[in-house]
Amino acid sequence: MTDDANKRSIYMKLSALLIENFKGIKSEVKILIDNVVVLIGPNNCSKSTVLDAYEAYHSVGAALSLDYFHNQDESLRVSITGVFTDITAEDIQTIGQEWLITDEPEFGECAKVKFVWTKADVAAQKFSFSNETNQFKEGGAGGWNSMLSSRIPTPIRINPTDSTDALEQVVKELISKSAAEKIKEDKSKVAKIMAEIDVLAKEVESELSNEISVISNSIQTEVDKLFTGTNVKFETGVGKFDPEKVIKEGSRFIFENNGNTAPLSNQGSGVQRSFLWAAIKTLSSQGLLKKGRKNVNSQKPKVLLIDEPEINMHPSVIRAACEAIYSLADLNGWQVICTTHSPVFIDLTKDHTTLIKVGADVLYYQSDKTAFSSEEKENLKILNRCCPTVNEFFFYETSLLVEGDTEYLAYQDQIKRHSLSQSHCVINCRGKANIPTFIKIFNQFGAKAIAIHDLDKKFNSNGNKNAMWTINERIREAADETLGRVKTLVHVPDFEGYYLDESPQKDKPYNLFQHITALDFETNPRYSSLRTSLLDIENGTHLGLYSQASELELKI
Repeated sequence: MTDDANKRSIYMKLSALLIENFKGIKSEVKILIDNVVVLIGPNNCSKSTVLDAYEAYHSVGAALSLDYFHNQDESLRVSITGVFTDITAEDIQTIGQEWLITDEPEFGECAKVKFVWTKADVAAQKFSFSNETNQFKEGGAGGWNSMLSSRIPTPIRINPTDSTDALEQVVKELISKSAAEKIKEDKSKVAKIMAEIDVLAKEVESELSNEISVISNSIQTEVDKLFTGTNVKFETGVGKFDPEKVIKEGSRFIFENNGNTAPLSNQGSGVQRSFLWAAIKTLSSQGLLKKGRKNVNSQKPKVLLIDEPEINMHPSVIRAACEAIYSLADLNGWQVICTTHSPVFIDLTKDHTTLIKVGADVLYYQSDKTAFSSEEKENLKILNRCCPTVNEFFFYETSLLVEGDTEYLAYQDQIKRHSLSQSHCVINCRGKANIPTFIKIFNQFGAKAIAIHDLDKKFNSNGNKNAMWTINERIREAADETLGRVKTLVHVPDFEGYYLDESPQKDKPYNLFQHITALDFETNPRYSSLRTSLLDIENGTHLGLYSQASELELKI
């Protein structure tokens, strides 16, 4: 990496956007910017609006139409604030010491620049936060606009209804950039060919100069009749050969199937989007991965803004698309902000990933802030592979964390019977030992859950403390950190013993299935506690609920 590249890598970066009165967003919403930002939430909750807001901020205050004002009401001023961190001495020299905030509660040392739109179709006013007045000043720091243009990653937007041009553009951007860099480093045959092309271009320009001059002069004569003092000059398009531009503008992808060939535009929507992920994933594995989050000075950083990448996708392609998104964020100079309704696009094991649930209350999960042990991280990776929908809990109001398949079946059945499918979900943690890990996630996300587990024996037959009892204590300790958002419930001695007064030794899920599908399940008194188990948990009357680890001793 060059010295210039090293300098560029430590310049200030955009870390958050604060959005207010923008389209469907009224009250201020904070959007944290990371390598990968995944926006989730119900339909019509303004997830896509966040992508629009990013584009508006990147425009450095360009005029917005009335449709961008909340409720199309100009009296509600649109406001978008950028929070910049990693401020360097060089940055301060450019913008001035007054605009450096040293003790911002969440971001520490930072700078804030706000654009406010007060009227439709009129450019925004710029405000900078002053450490002298402790409030925003109109105008503010000199040199902000040019600095913002270089610091804010350029957005490349892909919508579900986009034409193939937008899809191809992303891939061609990556291919052409890679090819151009390789050509610059090449000192052999390719470099000689480029030099010959440059010479040829100059000869073409010389040959055409007289013909072009006649046409240009005629146009100039006509212009003079209308606008005195305005000069018109035609510049020929034959000049220095730009390989990146040639590759990007002159190339396209052709698909062949059963002897038939057709361009990307003639493929089905699923194939078109699958192509995008396949190409991005391939490119990211061809020596283009960066080391860390360092941007090269000669390359303008970019951010892919993508709406619902799972649309029109086969399940296997959705998983590939998820891998491609995270791979793209590892490419030098790229970030990703996407909206999704698919839990497959959430990977809690990836660093520099922020999950934002948009709705009445905005919730955040940042992978870098959860202190997973190496064992917990590895377990989560395995869970993601075995059960791609394990992260469904981020999409629901309340989640039930259970040990295994039997409990999963039981509480899924309860959710359906009591019409709670819109608000509740069951997460199979694949073992009691994984429940504390999930509680950690809920704690950081600020979400509600019920951790449900078996009591198990405190001591083994040899008199040693049972490892599962230690897990009981860890579950409660983790729940204690959530300020009551995660409740705990224990089955004594286990699920089958508590609800069915039996202890099957094998095929436990199938055994439960036979019970809940029995013709008398709704009427047999034997099943009364199982039938009402979820409702009892919800209203706080379930006898298995406990709030302190010491209560477990009393249940033995």
